[in-house]
Amino acid sequence: MTRTVVALAAGATFKEIVRTVEGRRISALPVVDARKRVVGVVSALQSFSRCGCRNVFHD
Repeated sequence: MTRTVVALAAGATFKEIVRTVEGRRISALPVVDARKRVVGVVSALQSFSRCGCRNVFHD
């Protein structure tokens, strides 16, 4: 487990979500507002299943 929290801004694009999830190899991210307050959570499974994408993780 890491102490560094990776989060997305509330206005993050789908492309930013994909890049962050793939680049960090994580499955979910908190979404924060301008004051760094958590306003939601986005999961890779939730995002990718909605777009019809298959497995985006490369082993």
